[in-house]
Amino acid sequence: NYLVNVLGEFIDLNEENLNLGVWSGQILLHDLNLKTDKFLREFEFNVVHGEIKRLEVTIPWASLMSIPIRVHISGISLQVGPTDIINVDKTKALKKALQEKMENLLTIEKYATLASSFSASFDAADEAAEVGAETYLQQWTAKIIDSIEINLSNIHIRYEDDLTIPGKVFA
Repeated sequence: NYLVNVLGEFIDLNEENLNLGVWSGQILLHDLNLKTDKFLREFEFNVVHGEIKRLEVTIPWASLMSIPIRVHISGISLQVGPTDIINVDKTKALKKALQEKMENLLTIEKYATLASSFSASFDAADEAAEVGAETYLQQWTAKIIDSIEINLSNIHIRYEDDLTIPGKVFA
């Protein structure tokens, strides 16, 4: 569920391409399609098509403290172009802008809540530091997060512009 929540924001996931062996330490996904609307909102360009050929996550459960979690993403293919602002429906654009503002406000609220809980945690951690060292779980979690390795390979991005010069495609 966590994998689907994190990756599902950018990638179309379904049970056919999901081959999970989480407890065995291997997560392997093939032929994933990217959600193009998310890129338009985040990066303000049009992703016509996007896919990932292979996403592999290796989790060394037996030795998490000494061996990093490895994420390997290969075969990334994106076809991008400029946003056609002339043909944008103004009503949809306004609704989209309002939705983005609401999402931003919710994100700010989430981070403010998170920051206050971290602040409380740090206050408690300061008290704990005075009494003794960090808890084993805090050290363990920090070590795991610090040692995650992400490897990207075989990235292909094609930019096509048929709006700047009508009737001609620039790639």
